[in-house]
Amino acid sequence: MTIIAGAQVTDKKIVDKLSPLLKEQMRFSKPTGKGLYTVAVADLKQFEKLIQKNKSIQLVSMYTPAKIVVVECYWNELEKIATESLLLAIDTKKKAKEELLFGFVDYAVNRISTIQHRYPLYNGNSIHLSVKEQKFDTTDIDLKGRILPSAFASTTGSNHASIMATMMAGGGNTWYNTKGAAWGTNLSSASFQNLLPEPDTYYNGSSVLLQNHSYGTVVESYYGAEAAGYDASVINNPSLLHVFSAGNSGSQAAPTGTYINLSGYSNLTGNFKHAKNIITVGHIDSFGTVLIPSSKGPAFDGRVKPELVAFGEDGSSGAAALVSGIGGVLHHIYKQQHNNTAAPASLIKAVLLNSADDVETTGIDFKSGYGSVNGLHAVETISNGQFLLGSVTANTQQQFTVSIPANIKQLKLTLVWNDPQAAPNTTKALINDLDLELTHITSNTSWLPWVLNSSPTVVALQQLPTRKRDSLNVVEQITVDNPAVGDYTITVKGFSIPAGSQNFAIAYQLDTIDTFSWHFPTASDHLFPNQTNVIRFQSGFANTTGTLELSTDNGTSWQTISPQVDVTKGYYKLLTPNITARALLRLSIANTTFTSDTFTISQRPFTSVGFNCVDSFLIAWPPVTGATGYRISKLGAKYMEPSLITADTFVVLSKQSNPSLHYSVTPLLSGKEALRSYTFNYEQQGSACYTRSFIADLTADNKGALSLLLSTTYNIRSISFEKYLANGFSLLDKQPSANKTLYQFTDQTLIAGTNLYRAIIELSDGRKFISDTASLFFTSNKVAVVYPNPALANGFVTVLTEQDDDVIFQLIDNYGRVVLQKQLKDYPEQVSLLGLQKGIHYYRILKKNKKVQTGILIIQ
Repeated sequence: MTIIAGAQVTDKKIVDKLSPLLKEQMRFSKPTGKGLYTVAVADLKQFEKLIQKNKSIQLVSMYTPAKIVVVECYWNELEKIATESLLLAIDTKKKAKEELLFGFVDYAVNRISTIQHRYPLYNGNSIHLSVKEQKFDTTDIDLKGRILPSAFASTTGSNHASIMATMMAGGGNTWYNTKGAAWGTNLSSASFQNLLPEPDTYYNGSSVLLQNHSYGTVVESYYGAEAAGYDASVINNPSLLHVFSAGNSGSQAAPTGTYINLSGYSNLTGNFKHAKNIITVGHIDSFGTVLIPSSKGPAFDGRVKPELVAFGEDGSSGAAALVSGIGGVLHHIYKQQHNNTAAPASLIKAVLLNSADDVETTGIDFKSGYGSVNGLHAVETISNGQFLLGSVTANTQQQFTVSIPANIKQLKLTLVWNDPQAAPNTTKALINDLDLELTHITSNTSWLPWVLNSSPTVVALQQLPTRKRDSLNVVEQITVDNPAVGDYTITVKGFSIPAGSQNFAIAYQLDTIDTFSWHFPTASDHLFPNQTNVIRFQSGFANTTGTLELSTDNGTSWQTISPQVDVTKGYYKLLTPNITARALLRLSIANTTFTSDTFTISQRPFTSVGFNCVDSFLIAWPPVTGATGYRISKLGAKYMEPSLITADTFVVLSKQSNPSLHYSVTPLLSGKEALRSYTFNYEQQGSACYTRSFIADLTADNKGALSLLLSTTYNIRSISFEKYLANGFSLLDKQPSANKTLYQFTDQTLIAGTNLYRAIIELSDGRKFISDTASLFFTSNKVAVVYPNPALANGFVTVLTEQDDDVIFQLIDNYGRVVLQKQLKDYPEQVSLLGLQKGIHYYRILKKNKKVQTGILIIQ
């Protein structure tokens, strides 16, 4: 036994403290070089005193609530103190990496676009979310006015972080598809160079209620110090929910642990994703199929992972961001309905898991968890108050009663609690064990939660869940198909709670038979013409097929699309006609017809900037078939705001009354919005005041070809070309407006040296706009042209010669001395005459040390 700073400790073998991955590495070799190590300790102050005695160990960071530190040192230095019982667990700190390849997103899959149409006020307003990775683009117009300062942000930015921020909280300013799930939230940033949670002061000081983590490290199948840290983070901040991407390593095997070498299972990318109080999110395609790269469960101890899946054809990063955005909306609703009080994270998690759509195999599984997140059902669950909050202690229980009406297709309820952190490297993470049970009071029939077989074989992990007591998970779910009418008792028991009490949340959902709901398109959506668009709906009918029809004349006539649509899928791939129109869909099931909102079939209009002058600018666009007008919108303090409506296909705007730089154009079909253009910054479209480009070029027969390209023909009377001569600019040619954008002229007589040109655009009201000056350099039949001549003392002389790597210009005075020599590299090149005497000088041009031209240069 040894004594360290008054604390009694006992020796313990180092190997018992190593993470499984580090232990595996140690079988072959010890770490070399200086490295970063994550260490769980029994007492932070005692540990700091301990390493103060060893200056070779540097404390990098710590997460105080979980007593976890990150140190930098050589392994042999850490090994010297590893036997001290102050050190509970040791792991190498891994490097985080982003888990998204591209940024395509379909907001209809998880019903985000449906929320935005049906509940436009539920946008996450006043809720603060955090993006933990690299820094997102703070100049992005989709995040304008909603970025929170953060001392924990990364010093480097990335497109990935900007995509995640947009999917979570984009304002839809750039285009309709950049409107994120929680488009009213405020965003903070934190760096993923720190794999531990931020200090509690960051979350409560910035009122952050949810943090998104769209990154991973390597496949780790154990409960490490970082996992313990995130569990502690939620315990210390009961309203804080951490959402992680599951990873993109779904075909790999766990390198250690119970599921070692079992390909396709337990391959979450990072031990922190094995935490209990978080949500990990895998990714699916547009049709609910979990993609092979999506990392799978179970967690190291058999718990259900990932908890959810969401759309993310390019990776699980985007899937996590969508879930985070929906979580922000749920927080918003709860605060609105509960006097600005924040919801417990366990409730937000319970609602998200309970309202998810079952995908893949029937019931919960280790690929999709509790299902594909359904934002619409989640919003309806929390806004309708279909949840319960409670608390139990050891060997006590709490009961609730719910009444089930007639015609319910399924009852589903989910229990969630935030469990205290476990010890790193534990074999089982659960501390407080609660039990959920549902009882039909009249018949005394009871149901237990669904539980998966977590035995480490592929056959076992693929089995369907069975009803039994759950002793692993902090989530328990019960479903009852076609429940009998009557009252039901929900019982939560404190099966094992070593200390104190345990709070919990329950969310429940009732699905009604013989109901139908259109989810996409809504009246706010647009389908692209002559493309396959995925339409979405939900049917509660026993009938499995229906007839789908389309109308493009306000329901006067209908075209049958398919008489045998499989309504159990919830989607249909619709090829739209190649038209621009307002349209309706209707599905007929069991002699009942359900008609969609009126939506538009339209293409995105393309805009251009006709001119950008000192006082005004012109925006133009091609006419859209059937458009009755066009709405011009400009970027306001946070979002795009309507500015004006015009029937023309162009508009001239005064800069004084329109200070915004960003604009968009939306065609109106019968007064309703069609698909709008991208938002553009008119200063960045390459248009000057009527002039897009003015070029002077040398033809093959040594003439000057002038080409003026205009950005618009609006209000132009004439075009003139002028050349700079001895008395200033002189007219070469004048052409009346020909309603075209390209004007040309050929200068037959070039001057040896620099030829300067400009174009004059005259408007119908007499105003004139002058282009930039275009230069054309001409050496005539000489090797070089030297000008001006005479030149000013201490000024410059321009030497124009053919480009060559070995041309030298020399000046010789009257005594035959070389007073200046310069190698010519530019075409033309300015040569300084600073310090040279006035008078007559001789110059010569040397090419490869041979004289090719001589002349006289006068300096005056």
